[in-house]
Amino acid sequence: MKKVSNIRKLIFKWHRLLGLVLGILIAIAGLTGSTLIVLMDTNEYFTEQGIESIDPQGERLSLAVLINNAKTAPISRGYPVVKTISPYTFPNHPQDSPATIYLERLDNAEKSIEVLVNPHTGKVLGTAPSHALQDTILSLHHTLLSGEIGTVIMGITGLLGFVLMVTGIALWSGWRKLSTGFKIKWDGHIKRRNFDIHQVNGIVSGTFLSLALITGFAYNFPKIAYPLIYHLTFSPVPVEEFVSTPIPGKPPIDLAQALQAIDRAMPQGIATQIDLPQQPTEVYKVRKKVPGDWYGNPTWGRSFVNVDRYSGKVLSAIDVTKASLGEKITQGMDIFTLGYSAALSGGFCTSGWA
Repeated sequence: MKKVSNIRKLIFKWHRLLGLVLGILIAIAGLTGSTLIVLMDTNEYFTEQGIESIDPQGERLSLAVLINNAKTAPISRGYPVVKTISPYTFPNHPQDSPATIYLERLDNAEKSIEVLVNPHTGKVLGTAPSHALQDTILSLHHTLLSGEIGTVIMGITGLLGFVLMVTGIALWSGWRKLSTGFKIKWDGHIKRRNFDIHQVNGIVSGTFLSLALITGFAYNFPKIAYPLIYHLTFSPVPVEEFVSTPIPGKPPIDLAQALQAIDRAMPQGIATQIDLPQQPTEVYKVRKKVPGDWYGNPTWGRSFVNVDRYSGKVLSAIDVTKASLGEKITQGMDIFTLGYSAALSGGFCTSGWA
């Protein structure tokens, strides 16, 4: 019994030390993650504010027409590169939603605008509000606004925070007596009351917090975590990057041809995002939302098709509902990295940081 007691004291000591060191960083990750959830969920609402309403009469115009109208609009001067077509273009959104075409500068891919177009008339309605605040919060969440160094710090924080949660669960007094583990002595000393709140809140939210922290580590260290996930789930490791192979004397296929190839390879579901190739070796990459896909964001989906821009050959078509377990976990990773951040910030901060 004495040996067990000594081990418990050692775990408790390291648990407290980790809590003190990691508390601020984990609180930042949780609060910024919660804020990002709110911002992403309200993006569409604020995008449509200040533009004229769309009367969904008749068929939607072709993507080629919408893209051309966006590129040639006066507000798009200086942004000639079409990078992405957003979900607002497709019928998984209400028919009165605008099409959104992402345009970039030729000399600076970091500079971009989102041009809103009426999908039924082709009229350019304006540009979407800047995402500068959201991008800053996202950078704070993942990198502490410190680039690669911040990525490493937050990744290690996630791993050590996971250890903190596991040791906290191991220390829970309810393992010895269940009623004690859920008891809060409200009339006790403030330190005792805070400790009771800490352990009750910790055991209730521990699973969610652990998932948020360990997936945060995986998100920041994908080259370490993802191969391990595939190995532990006995899943084949997918190709990291697909490339197009130029064919001498043959011009690239156009968007319509690429979409036809994609629909033949994966006819089910709807396209929610199209990334157009910019460099000779890049591919058409299309994200689809297929029936039965509950992984990740419910609007965007987690199924992908990659098409060679010259031959029109489908290089990869991954339906997430039929994918390996490892692929499902990695594709749905942001459920945990952001989705549980609200629980993380609320649960960890109110628990007293160990």
